[in-house]
Amino acid sequence: MEQTLERLVAYARSKDTRLACAAAVVLAELAPREPGVARGLAEHLPRTDGVLRSFTIEALGRIGSPEAAAALVPFIEAGGPVGDEALRAVAHAGAGALKPLVRLLGKAPAELRAKLSEAIARTGESQGYAALLDALREADFDQARAIREGMHHALGGLGEKPRAVLLKLLLKALESKNFASREPGLVTVLELSGELREAEAASSLLAHALRPATPRARRAALLALARLELKPEKRAALAAKLFGLVEESDFDYAVEPAIAALREAKLGSGFRGRLQKLVGSPRPEVREFAMQQLAAAGGSSTLNELLDCLESADPSVREDAAEALAKAPHAAKALAERMLKSSSGEACRLAARILAGMAAQLPKPLLPELAKAYVAIATGKDKQAAAKEEAQRREAETRRAAFFLVCRATGSEILAELALKEARKVRAGGEPQRAANLLRALQGIPGWSDEHRVELALAGLATAPLDLSRAARGNETSLRLLENALGNGTLKPRALAKSIAGDPALSRKAVYYLGHHFAEGIGEQRELGRELLEQLSATRGDEGRQAKEKLALEGLAGKGAKKQSVLEERAKVLMAAADLAADAAKDEALRERKQQRQAWKDAQARVAEEKKRQQALQRAARKADQAKDEERAKAKAKRKAGAKKKK
Repeated sequence: MEQTLERLVAYARSKDTRLACAAAVVLAELAPREPGVARGLAEHLPRTDGVLRSFTIEALGRIGSPEAAAALVPFIEAGGPVGDEALRAVAHAGAGALKPLVRLLGKAPAELRAKLSEAIARTGESQGYAALLDALREADFDQARAIREGMHHALGGLGEKPRAVLLKLLLKALESKNFASREPGLVTVLELSGELREAEAASSLLAHALRPATPRARRAALLALARLELKPEKRAALAAKLFGLVEESDFDYAVEPAIAALREAKLGSGFRGRLQKLVGSPRPEVREFAMQQLAAAGGSSTLNELLDCLESADPSVREDAAEALAKAPHAAKALAERMLKSSSGEACRLAARILAGMAAQLPKPLLPELAKAYVAIATGKDKQAAAKEEAQRREAETRRAAFFLVCRATGSEILAELALKEARKVRAGGEPQRAANLLRALQGIPGWSDEHRVELALAGLATAPLDLSRAARGNETSLRLLENALGNGTLKPRALAKSIAGDPALSRKAVYYLGHHFAEGIGEQRELGRELLEQLSATRGDEGRQAKEKLALEGLAGKGAKKQSVLEERAKVLMAAADLAADAAKDEALRERKQQRQAWKDAQARVAEEKKRQQALQRAARKADQAKDEERAKAKAKRKAGAKKKK
């Protein structure tokens, strides 16, 4: 051993903990393979404290010789945090650590066996994998589970080459007769083959799925096939051999794992008949698989069968069908057509839930039909909505909500247009409440405009009390709707007044009510009120007379009509008082600012005066110091002259 290494080992055995730790770190970086280094560290390891022990264990792991690995075995057997450190360190040792770890594997308890298996697998050595497979061959289920757990944790950190080596050994084990009669080891090998996800394992796994040694082995083989990364065509090729397992009666060991293996496969039309039979299976998993495959395959007859399932009496069948159809965007047209034909509220609700997620796939010609269906139910023209039975009306209400959900999801303005036309028609037919209900339910949908607000306001006036008191008018929603419509600026007061006054479905009393209210407003609202009252004043009757009086009261009658209403004039008076108060406040603020400015100037003057005083004091002090210096100089010169004279 070189002199430098001898010194480092001596330092690592020193009583000075800092020096020993530093030496152990250096040895870990150098990782010398000389036997003397590992022997020296191993002899001192039992006498080290907690901090130094960690560095020494790491150094032995980095050295990686059989002697170093053997020194760590007692700590691994003891377990605990130190044992875990030793296991992590020995994983760096590679092939050098295999022999002591493999010897320990056979007699280790379950928890330690899992950690040992992980450490052996992380070495990436074929000898280690072979030792683990040998241990699996003789293992019971608990032992096999521990080995699989350890290898599972190690797989994520393996490189491409170690994974290829492991796969080769696993496939070789699957062909061995020794494993065929050992169920725990065989099941574990099948599971590990699936975890590697390599397509190369497909043929061996398929053989064990079709000719299993035990039911557990078949389940493990099928679940391993499900985990492989196979191309769609290759997975579809498996269906020809595995589909028969889906039709068996053994659910746990055949049907369920076979479904998992075939879930991502695209089954051709040749399986349609067999899938249709599985739709009626009592098993939800089988039924869901069959429905999803049929939905993905498409075809009108296939989709119709799934759509029929939406009306099934069994809630689980309905939900399975809905989930399958939701994954088939090409089913949008068929779903919309079924909604238009169906009288089942639940079927329409499920179809609408699906269509809301694929609204972009709906054909445009179907959008007006869906909107018409909604309007028919909302206005009572639908037979089910007009039925006397409460159950029928509840079904109709569910259908109405379903159509609304779909129409809103499309973002189309067709429903808003049709609803406005129908509301005008219904109100003109003497049913303003129905028209109001139709529009009120659609507020805020795409296409909602000021015209809808006006129509909703006029429909609401039919049942309004038309109380002219200011408090009552403040709570009238129809007036608020008209105010909002005018405030948006899309409607002109004259055109709006003309349409309102000429509306045959609106009473003269309602027209006067609107004119009376808006004449007291300002701006466009006042203009609307004037137009309404003028058109009403040209007629006979009480409303015409009241309109003339209101025009005169508001200063709107004749050519010399005031441009301002009584309220506006009153507002001006109030504004004048407010202006006076504002001017006073402004003057007070100016006065305060002047006072603040003067106070600031006074403070600055005081500061300047104080500064001058301090400067004067400094000058006086300097002069006094100069005078003292001069006196000292004169006295010194006098002393010198006296001393010279004495000499």
